Amino acid sequence: MDDQTLYIFETWQISIILLIGIFVSSYIGYRIGMKTRQNGEQQSGGLLIAKSGMITLLSLMLGFTFGMSSARYKDYKKVMMDEVNCISTALLQADLYPEPYRTDLRTHFRKYIVARIDFFNAGTDFTKISESKKISGESANNLWKLSTDLFKNNDFVNASRIMAPSLNKMFDVAATREANLNSKVPSLIPMMIFVIILIVSYNGGTLMTQFRKRELFSILSFAVIMLLVINIILDLDRPDSGLVRPTVEQNEMIKLLDNYK
Repeated sequence: MDDQTLYIFETWQISIILLIGIFVSSYIGYRIGMKTRQNGEQQSGGLLIAKSGMITLLSLMLGFTFGMSSARYKDYKKVMMDEVNCISTALLQADLYPEPYRTDLRTHFRKYIVARIDFFNAGTDFTKISESKKISGESANNLWKLSTDLFKNNDFVNASRIMAPSLNKMFDVAATREANLNSKVPSLIPMMIFVIILIVSYNGGTLMTQFRKRELFSILSFAVIMLLVINIILDLDRPDSGLVRPTVEQNEMIKLLDNYK
């Protein structure tokens, strides 16, 4: 299974499918449970233990997956801040060159920063993502070409020896950021959680003696809690979209742009 299979769906779409699945599973469990009781059959102690074990397994899987998503989100935030610092350092080093080279470098830096800001703001819009990556790539090439051309000039050798490593680091961090963004929790893990949630819903349904308002409220409460947890996990694993986004680091990039107008 492709690691990205789950991520072709929006979070709200997954939530709706899971919500419907919880109610359907609970109702099926209720019908089967009622039929079993009407036939005079009783659930064995071993079966009840197995059902309790499924709830424990669900809790462990949710905690494990939340930890994975949270760690990836923190890594992405760190890489974003590293990128801001790398760009800021390289931008300061442009001042080592005299005019008009200083202005030329700063112009390319500005285009690069704007493209990186647009990359974040693009969210899941692939057209905007491609456009921002194209512009940042062109700006990066222009920065590198100008830097290497100046390195060939004996008057700017020392400045270029400082600038070249900074540009390399800046480009490397940008590549690391995109790699981190594309590195998701394997789809198989959330899908296993979805299956366990449906099984727990079914098991809960078999214990119901009625399917009225009180029972519906219990199912709804369980569904809401599960959906909240799942949404947080998916949002942490999708820092480019959703409600949980590294806006502080993005604001630092915007401040960097504003400071060097």
